[in-house]
Amino acid sequence: KDPLDYGVGAQILHHLAVHRIILMTNHPMKRIGIEGYDLNIVGNHAFSTKV
Repeated sequence: KDPLDYGVGAQILHHLAVHRIILMTNHPMKRIGIEGYDLNIVGNHAFSTKV
């Protein structure tokens, strides 16, 4: 289970009337956690970071 809670961010986006987003993540499974908040994910942008 993902320890992150997307609820607060989803509520903010809802308040701002944002319904369609491009998800920035390297983990496609995070879509499931966000789509549950009635956000339409129209794309996925993977990124890399140097450690």
